[in-house]
Amino acid sequence: MNEYYEQGMPSGRKPQPTTDTETVKRFIKDKYVKKLWVDEDEDHPVLMYKSGEIEKRKKKEKKKEKAKKEKKDKRDKREKRKEKEDELDL
Repeated sequence: MNEYYEQGMPSGRKPQPTTDTETVKRFIKDKYVKKLWVDEDEDHPVLMYKSGEIEKRKKKEKKKEKAKKEKKDKRDKREKRKEKEDELDL
């Protein structure tokens, strides 16, 4: 949910534990009532959840991460093999 409401929020805008109450109230109103940082082209998370879109995106992201890890593992394996071959050549 925070990704939806904070998508366009400038860095450093989020209140800290030491932020005064009035500033926190203003932040909450800006975030949830005025929706200052919402990307209007993005679907609301509740609608995405109901349609199953969130699960689809999660699965797609997991698949992408898995492929990225496998690619990195292959590259690491090749590098280790190359290092061993280089050691044998000495």
